[in-house]
Parts: sequence; C-alpha cells; structure tokens
Amino acid sequence: MDVYLPSAPSIAGSWETLSPPLTPWILDVVHAMGFQQMTPVQASTIPLFMKNKDVVVEAVTGSGKTLAFVIPILERLIRREQRLKPNEVGALIISPTRELASQIHAIFSLFLSSQTQSHSLDDDQPIASSSGCGSSLPPPLLLISGPSSSPKADIARFMETGADIVVGTPGRIDEFLLGGGGGNKRVDIRNLEVVVLDEADRLLDLGFYNTLARILAHLPKQRRSGLFSATMTDGLAEVVRVGLRNPVRVVVKVELKKKKRKRGEGDTVESGDDNDNIGREVRTPASLSNSYILLHASEKLLQLVRLLLYERNTAGERRFIVYFATCASVEYFYKILSALPSLKKPIFHFTPLHGSLPASKRTKNLHSFVSSVSTSSDTASVLLCTDLAARGLDLPLVDVVIQFDPPQDPKQFSHRCGRTARAGRGGKAVVFLCMKTKLPVEGGVRAEADGGCMDVEAVKEEESKAEEPMNDVAEEADGGQIERTEGEEGYIPFLAVRKIPVKERGWLAESDVTATPASSKEWKMTDDEVVRPDPAVIQLKEQVQKIVLRDRDLYEKGIIAFVSFARAYSKHEASYVFRIKDLDLIGLAGAYGLLRLPKMPELKASGLETKAKRDGRWKDVVFDDATFAYADKKREIARRLRLAKMSAVEERIAVHRERREKKKRGEAWSGQKEKRELKAVKKEKRTKRKDWIKRQREGIGGELGQQNAEPPKVCSEAASDHGASTLGPLRDGKDVAMEVITTDYNELRKENNVRRTEANTRSVNAVIGKFDDL
Repeated sequence: MDVYLPSAPSIAGSWETLSPPLTPWILDVVHAMGFQQMTPVQASTIPLFMKNKDVVVEAVTGSGKTLAFVIPILERLIRREQRLKPNEVGALIISPTRELASQIHAIFSLFLSSQTQSHSLDDDQPIASSSGCGSSLPPPLLLISGPSSSPKADIARFMETGADIVVGTPGRIDEFLLGGGGGNKRVDIRNLEVVVLDEADRLLDLGFYNTLARILAHLPKQRRSGLFSATMTDGLAEVVRVGLRNPVRVVVKVELKKKKRKRGEGDTVESGDDNDNIGREVRTPASLSNSYILLHASEKLLQLVRLLLYERNTAGERRFIVYFATCASVEYFYKILSALPSLKKPIFHFTPLHGSLPASKRTKNLHSFVSSVSTSSDTASVLLCTDLAARGLDLPLVDVVIQFDPPQDPKQFSHRCGRTARAGRGGKAVVFLCMKTKLPVEGGVRAEADGGCMDVEAVKEEESKAEEPMNDVAEEADGGQIERTEGEEGYIPFLAVRKIPVKERGWLAESDVTATPASSKEWKMTDDEVVRPDPAVIQLKEQVQKIVLRDRDLYEKGIIAFVSFARAYSKHEASYVFRIKDLDLIGLAGAYGLLRLPKMPELKASGLETKAKRDGRWKDVVFDDATFAYADKKREIARRLRLAKMSAVEERIAVHRERREKKKRGEAWSGQKEKRELKAVKKEKRTKRKDWIKRQREGIGGELGQQNAEPPKVCSEAASDHGASTLGPLRDGKDVAMEVITTDYNELRKENNVRRTEANTRSVNAVIGKFDDL
C-alpha cells in the first residue's frame, strides 16, 4: 500500500541535517556544486531510499529529482560490508533518452571522480558512521547507442572497468542483461542493490513497457526500486504493481503565494499570476514567470526576433531555449536566424538540437550549448530544439524559454517551461499563440498581415458562404477595430485545468527593442497593438526571402518545414483548440519567408491559395528554377548532372514522339480509316459478348435473334434442338459453356452416323450390282 507523507516545507534545510548523515566526500561534492540547501523532494526521498524503502516520486520539473536518487545509490554502495565483484552490478538506472542517460552518467562520474582525492586527504577520518568496505567505487558504465557502441563492446567495457553503477536506455540495458532474451551469464545481478526508472511516464510514452517488464522480471526480488517523474499517469500504476513492493509515494506540490518583488524603479508586481491563483496548487516552479503572447500567424518570426533582442539588450539575459514543433522547422530556422543581420554573431550564437541529427552531432551540439554557460562572452546562446530537450535534461542557467510552437502533446508544456527556473532560480517562459480574428477595417479596406488588402463587401460575402459562421468573432469596436476572439487563446483555460497558470504579455514593438532598460516597458499591451498586424512583417519577410534566394537548400528546407508543421498541427492532441482550418496558413507562409506556396491539400481544398493570389495577399517570388543553385558546390554539381540526364532523356522521348507523329501523318488516309473501322468492330463484338454472358449469368434467356454474336447463336440453336424456348436460369458461365459443347458434340455424332450409314449403303449396293451381272 502507498504511504503518503505530509507536505514538505518550501525550505527543506541543510544537507547536514539528513539522518543518517552523508559521507563527508559526498557532502563536499554537493556543496561544490552550489547546493547549500536541500529541496523538498530531496529532503523527503533521500532518507526513505537509504532506509530500504521503495519510492514513487512525483515532483515538478527542476525540483532536484536526480540528486534524490544519485546520493542514496552512492551511499548504499559505499556502506556495503563487502565489495562487489568486477562482474557484479550494484545499481541500475534506466532513462528514456540517450541525452538524459548521458547527463545522469556525468553526475555519477562527477561524484566518483572526487572520491579518490577526498580519501587521500582524509585518511585519518572515518568515511561515515557505518561499517562500509572503505574502498573506492569504480567509474559508472554508460549504455547508449552510438557509432562506436555495440552490445559486445558494452560487455567488454563492463568487464574491463568492473562498474558497479550502470546507466542506459531500455533497449541497450535489455541487450546488456538478457543478451537478446537468453540471459547474459557474464553479468551477475544477484547482488543488485537499486533500480531506478527516471522519467517513468516518458518511458511508457515511448513504448518501452514490455522491455521494462522483461528487465524488472529478470532482476532479483530483494532490491530497492525507485520511480521518478514530473507527472504521474494511469499507465504507471501497472509498472508500480510489477516492479515495486509496498512503495512510499512522495508528492511534492507547489503553491503560489502572494509576495511583492521589485521589477524596476518604483514598480512592483505580484509574484503570483493572478489573485485568483494565490494558494492554489500549480505544476510549474514557483520562481517561474510563465506568459503568452497573442499574435497573428504572420508575426511569429518578427516577435521571436524582437523578444530575443529585448531580453538580451534590456533584461540582460544570455541563455535561451526556443522550441519548435518539428525537426525540419529547427533545421530551417537555425539557418535563417543565423543569417539575419540583427542576430548574427557576436550578438547571438544559435545551436540546433533535434532527433534527426546523428547521435554524435547531437552530443556535440548539446555540449556546445552547455559549455557556453561558463564563458564570459557577451554573446547570447540560443538552443533551437524540439521536445527532445523538453524532459530530464538539466541545462544550467537557462534564463528564457520561448515556445515558438505549442507542443503537440500538452503534457510537454510544463516540461518545456521547466528547463528554466530550476532549483529555486528565477526564469521566464513565453509561448506564442495565434489569434483567430478578423483583421482591422479602415476606410472600407481590410488590412492584411502581409500588406495585401481586400474589399470589405467581398469579405462579408465570403464569410456568409462559409460552412461555419464566425459566431465567436466579436462585433466591430469603435474606430473600425475588430476585437480579438478565442482561437489558440483557448489553450490558456486548458492549461489552467492542468494547474499551469499562464498570464498574458503584450507583443513587443520596435521601440521596446531599441529602448534603454529604464524607459522600456516589459508588459506592454493595448487593444490596438494586440489586434493590428505589425507593418514590419513585410520588411522581415522580404529580408528572409532574400536570404533564401542565396541557397536552393534553404528554399527546399523552408517548404519541408512548413508542410511538416502543418501536418503536426493537424494532429495536435488538443484538436478542439488547434484547428488547422482556423490557422492563417497564408500569413504563416509569410512568416516562414517562403518563395512559393507548397502544393498541399490544406491550401487547395479550401481554395486558400487561389483566393490569396486573387486578393493580393500572396505573390510568388519569381525566379529561374533551372539556374537557382545550391550554395554547396558538390550538391550543385550533382544537381546539374541530374538536369543534364533528365534533359537527355526528355530529348530522346521527344525524338521518339516526333517520329511516331511523322509516321502517322505520312500514312494513307484510307489505311487510317480502315484501322479505325476495324477497331470499332472489335470493340462492338467485345461489348456484345460481355452483355450476352452477363444476361446468361442473370438467368435471362429467350430467342436472341440471328443478329447476336456467335455464342448466343449457338446457344439458341441448342435450345431449339431440345424442344425448349429458353435455356432457363444457369448457375454461371461454365455451365453455359459445357452445355454448348455437349450439344455440338451430339450434333457431330449424328452427322457422322448418317454419313457412315449412307457410305455403307452405297458400298453394299455396288457389290450387289456386280453380282447381278453374273
């Protein structure tokens, strides 16, 4: 049964207050990492895990769950009375991704690399108040897929290092322990102390339940088990039932409290999002400022650029993470943002991270972003990524998280925000939401986000013909403005139900980006600013298109990124909020800086592309496709070779077609007419035969007439010979064929018998005539 602990205080106390006390060198490493105080999840979990209890831990992201199982594992292995043998495993940590596994391995390595130095300095002091073996632990073993890794190589490294702690992903650990299902005799797990499932709900989301069940069934029963996650799902109950025994459930909750804090000179705001949220439980860190910007789809890239510049220049932030929906979007915007003059080095340094990158490249990029924290450069580091970097990864000192695209899975929202405001440190998270609204009407003309225009009467006529009336659009306000209505803004109450409060933040104008910190306003919002499309959208779109025209690769990447986003958007789990038919795809294509609209059903089915081009909302950029070259010389050479081959093939096809047409033109007119007539006769015969067979199968007989095709004629004669006026219903075509054959055979036998009789008669008469002469 589960045991529930009382709520832990927000300040959990110092590490020295733990009972039993930590080993001195472990305590030194914790202090060296900058952690002077425990978090609530650490204060509640570490004593339980060290006292032979299974634990199920649920705590918000960034609450210190990793140290909550790293420290107990180290303490249990140190306090063993007898040292583990080189082929024995003492602790097993299973992680959903290779990046998270690598991070956990690095933390264990940090602790274990410090133990030798600590022992040598403190030889005269006891290690801890225990009867441990006193010898140092070997380095941990990391089991993840990679170009230089294989199951055989993993076993070799394990036997060479004698690792007590094994960290890895489910697939590699399954191969390591079970050897493909038959069991690996070289790895001894009989003395296994601890098994930990980190980010357990993510393990199930990725489809590892059967693998986990197989691993847990293979492990010894007398062990301690820990299940750690930021969110608990129904699927985890089965894992708890299979892998844990009478676990203690540790749930660490966060509640908003009313607390004044200064933002600027003489300006104070509430740390809670709203007075209504004070005292309510939330699933995000209390030190997180979580907000959203409501904008037009055409303004997304412009607001991203301004937000990066504002947070760097005005707020002094240096570490950013920007989330996109797809790998293709990350790859495309990495190229675009790096090429924009206002964001080039040394102002910003961009790093891509997504699942389509090779494992070695992902590791290199992740290390590049993490290592940039230690540099004193004025350059701001920006990690452009997908949900690959949304969970588990402890990316240090991240100041701002920007969600360019809301996550396809709503459960990922809190994990994305949790990359900042970790371990009590402050942080900001901003998500872009596209409004569903009519655009401003001024002087009888409806202004569009990309600078085009259309007649108001035409707009009203189109809306009256729409399948669904725009009932949720507000009436016109004073001054010709249209109030915004609920579109993606409906995501906010959806998040509130999930205990994730988000407050609105006005979009940034050009003056906010260039203003000094003293004169700028971080929270700027008026109705005119929220509703009216920004005129700078056109300038940025043209700037991006000029960048794209430099390299054909960017043109192709932009098309793929746009189509992949539309596909992901249409499959959003919150489909009643994120509806593809409500999204301004034309404006979004402008934000992507596309040269031409892609051929996709979402644009064709609704006639959006035709209407946009007719009304002037969209104009294709004119360029010569044959001369539009790749910046990469090797790819350009390959493209030209393909064009040359295609040209040669097309030339041969054209020559063959010309010869055939020439031959046809030179043929006599009478011969052409004769061929056509013969073809028509053959077609008529085939049609009659099909009709006859169809009628016979349906049981429709009768006299078919002499004008019918041959099969009906033969069948009609056969019917008259049998004294019947109709063949009656037949079962199928085979029965008809057999009856026709039988009738023909009988007629031939009769004719042959008649001929034979006549021939015999003539022969007998001739012989008798000869005897008459005698």
